[in-house]
Amino acid sequence: MYSKYHGCGNDFIITMYNEDINYNVLSKKMCDRHIGIGADTFIVVKETLRVLNGEKLYRVDFYNADGSLAPMCGNGIRCAALYIKNNGLVRNNPFVVETMTGDRLINEIDGEFQVNMGKPSFEANKLDIDLSKINITNKSNDELFDYNCKFKDKEYNLNAIFMTTHHLVVPVETINQSDECGDYFCKHELFTKMINVDFVEIINRKHIKVRTYERGVGWTLACGSGATASVAVLNRKGIVDDEVKVEFKLGTLTITKKDDEYLMRGPAEEIASDIVFKK
Repeated sequence: MYSKYHGCGNDFIITMYNEDINYNVLSKKMCDRHIGIGADTFIVVKETLRVLNGEKLYRVDFYNADGSLAPMCGNGIRCAALYIKNNGLVRNNPFVVETMTGDRLINEIDGEFQVNMGKPSFEANKLDIDLSKINITNKSNDELFDYNCKFKDKEYNLNAIFMTTHHLVVPVETINQSDECGDYFCKHELFTKMINVDFVEIINRKHIKVRTYERGVGWTLACGSGATASVAVLNRKGIVDDEVKVEFKLGTLTITKKDDEYLMRGPAEEIASDIVFKK
């Protein structure tokens, strides 16, 4: 049985783990919007052998629409948290969920979920960036940060960051100008494992708009880790404050910097449950 959830329009199919299923294959079939259920990402929730504060811990894995495994997903983990709560798997609040990138502390606050996304990293090695492909004169500590790159005679400012997963933050005058270059930057030869690309329109120090092109998915209506990555980059540049509203087409997230870590807070909603997939 499968359920469908969304966070700010970023949609997910969620199910409990079954050892007899190849999820790389199944996720491609189910996420297809024409002959499947349709979703950006397929989420699998698995019981672990760990116990914390008297409750079992659950692991959450994220499969992109192309079948590839993503390290983490910001909107997805909030939806997984609601799925876990709805199915009575945990009673504590806050509670911890295990992911590929480590444990994530989740706190339910007034019907929304706040997730500790941890500390960002700007190291090229962690981001699988091949800096030998370009001549960087302003790099420090092997970073791709504040680097200007041209696409179709227009210059873009690139800032690579690992914020639970690989992101490239690109400030733009308006997020609507990003249509052509999402796929280009995602698959640029710099990024040996491709990269999620976040185009950021700065409204003021407390409010930005973000549009994300996800590797293995394409354009999405929202991206939680991308929102966090965008705030972390702009905060480092001194452009935004420590708490920022991140606006997407169908919702808003609040990103807060606290003791060098970033907290992401936003909604999660169940769309359907007890879905039977017949293929």
